[in-house]
Amino acid sequence: MSRMRLLDTRTRSFRTVNDPRKVRYAILSHVWRKGPEGDPLEQTYLDVCQSQASATVGTIPALSEKLERFCDIAERGGCELAWADSCCIDKRSSSELSEAINSMYDWYRYADVCYVYLHDVFANSHREETEIQFVESEWHRRGWTLQELLAPRIVLFVSAEWQLIGSKLELAGLIQRATHIPRSVLTFERRVADCSVACRMSWAASRETTKVEDQAYSLLGIFGVNMPTTYGEGSYAFIRLQREILKNIHDQTIFAWGTVLERHSFSFFGRSVSTANLREDPFPVPDSSPQYLLAASPKEFEHSADFRPICWQQFLSRLGRSIEEPNPIYTATSSGIRTRLPLLPVIATDYQTNLPSHLAILACERDSNTEGTQLVAILLRPQSLASSTDFLASAVVARMADLLHTDRIQPDSHVPDVHRHHYRLAYITDRELTRVVAERVLSFEDVCVPYRPSQLSDDVARDASFHAALRQAKSFELFVCSWSKQLLALRGYNVRTSDYRQQATSRTGSPTVITIIGRAGKQYNIKICHCGCRFGSSQYYLSVTVSSIGARGVPRYHGPGLPASGSHHSMDDPSHVYSWNYGNGVASQKFELQPIPQRELVTMQLTISRVSHESPASSECTRYALGIEIWDGCGEYLQALPSSKDSACSKSS
Repeated sequence: MSRMRLLDTRTRSFRTVNDPRKVRYAILSHVWRKGPEGDPLEQTYLDVCQSQASATVGTIPALSEKLERFCDIAERGGCELAWADSCCIDKRSSSELSEAINSMYDWYRYADVCYVYLHDVFANSHREETEIQFVESEWHRRGWTLQELLAPRIVLFVSAEWQLIGSKLELAGLIQRATHIPRSVLTFERRVADCSVACRMSWAASRETTKVEDQAYSLLGIFGVNMPTTYGEGSYAFIRLQREILKNIHDQTIFAWGTVLERHSFSFFGRSVSTANLREDPFPVPDSSPQYLLAASPKEFEHSADFRPICWQQFLSRLGRSIEEPNPIYTATSSGIRTRLPLLPVIATDYQTNLPSHLAILACERDSNTEGTQLVAILLRPQSLASSTDFLASAVVARMADLLHTDRIQPDSHVPDVHRHHYRLAYITDRELTRVVAERVLSFEDVCVPYRPSQLSDDVARDASFHAALRQAKSFELFVCSWSKQLLALRGYNVRTSDYRQQATSRTGSPTVITIIGRAGKQYNIKICHCGCRFGSSQYYLSVTVSSIGARGVPRYHGPGLPASGSHHSMDDPSHVYSWNYGNGVASQKFELQPIPQRELVTMQLTISRVSHESPASSECTRYALGIEIWDGCGEYLQALPSSKDSACSKSS
């Protein structure tokens, strides 16, 4: 049992206990206040220490109003000690923070009473209005408050004025309405540990955390697992959590998430499982789609609350298999998780239909209103024909005619929109299972499925989102980055911008023009607008052209952003930003310029990144930041830096 730092409710000083089970204390659950920039405004451990140090002898250190009111209500409730996450953890110490996170569920469980402070619920309202405020409170939507609701037996809710609203037992109906957690769990008639992994995950599906890692760390106690915390690992924390769950809980509902093919016409009869049954998927799913064994976040389990695990021996009996088949072991490798699962080969009766190659039956089930109890299965498709054991956990299921129908072709890419036909799970009815067992078409096989996307895949998914935004900007705002203006000024350039707000009120709209004026009559014009082609008018593709004006004032256009010729060029036309290079959420392109004939070439690189989806003026407006860099050889660059001119010349001589 880890040591716990507590506040004395009378003296406001810290006390450390070695075993929190041996003392009485109250514990606080609340939503942290944040400043305009999102920074927490709560009083920290260091703040309280400074207040204690500055207090004169015989006086009580000053605490924030929230902590003062908490200590007062805890003392009136008979608790000499109190704990609040904001001030009782020294978050400067990563080891202390990690220990606290792994112990926090127990700390809430051992508390005499947990006070939940609801800053957005007001007790002086009418009863009906208070109930609405309670159900809609932000507290129900935060990640950390889930364990703070479930762990303690006595939970008392207080309003923004610190007036008592009611207990968890009294308000169980409203809490169930707000959180979808069964009343029996809230009232301790049913243990949290008796709920399936998928069900527990579903409770966190709609909750949010400030840090992405806390999506995993806030669930450690709910699943009874421990693991080191490493802020900075991002979404991989949730992958690590699931791997720890696999080591400690025999429950295959952890794999039961994602889109479900409610009805299917698969045939499982006529051929045994073999490499001959493997086939290439003619419509592979993009790498960013959920085709892995483990989920990327709790949100994937939003519709998985009804799945429940089946005892392994009972599962084997239903499959007509020997009970000597051991419990599956999950081994993480560089290529995925290797395990042993019961596989059903999917036989295509209509060869014009795209199908998975196998169904992997899980030891979990759900109740159907029409079909009774159904087993849950994962749709598998082979990674390649070279291996009969390596699969991906999803498939496109549809007739080829539906996939290739012109109305379902994405207008900007001429590629079938497979996402609407992409499924991860399917159900097997008792009637189907009876025939499967009778005809012995099922077999246990060793399989390997990737359990998470690579970092490269994460980058691809992020860039794909930005890529899509560049062809959906009905209205956009553009500004030149300040760092770019500073660099250009350093090299003797001045930047002027036309009316930078672009509205797609007409086919092309009025363009944004950035003019860069340099020495010796150099002038560069960067024109950004919706393209005049059909992709610009229907899909709002952005177009960029760059021109230069030399000594004679005659504009010269430079590729790749040459003026678009007519309205019939392709979506990958060089004038479209859509065709630029992408990486790390930035689109970039180089332009070779020669403003004055027979003079040295000048290189201009443009970068465009998305700042936000919205602007105050319009919810449909997308804001972009434009970066401009120009270099034209070492000589002219050095001339733009007077302070370093002499030293540079002396080095060259």
